[in-house]
Amino acid sequence: MTDLDALIARVEHGDWHFGICRAALGPSSDIRYAAKKAYLGSLDAAARLHGALLPGMFWNMGCLDMPSLGYVCTVAEGHFADSPSWRGYAMNPARAWLLAILHTLKATGIAALPVLWKH
Repeated sequence: MTDLDALIARVEHGDWHFGICRAALGPSSDIRYAAKKAYLGSLDAAARLHGALLPGMFWNMGCLDMPSLGYVCTVAEGHFADSPSWRGYAMNPARAWLLAILHTLKATGIAALPVLWKH
């Protein structure tokens, strides 16, 4: 199991762990900060993370039949149904988006994580 796999598993189970996040996402405190804020429910942080790590990729958010069942976020390489895509599911939309981002990073092998922004 890779560090990214471990982070995905922790986020899916609602168990944030700083050390695993650092191992999976690298030394950039900006990226780790945005990931934690997205985990906690910030859609703004999820959007910043997506824009920095997956520029040019598209995303779509929806609820599963009823909001009480949770949310699904899909990240795709293109607009069309046959484009490769990855999903994240969670009870909060920002966490679903974070999971979709993490699954996309895992599947595409994106290794170089840029610095998001400076405070």
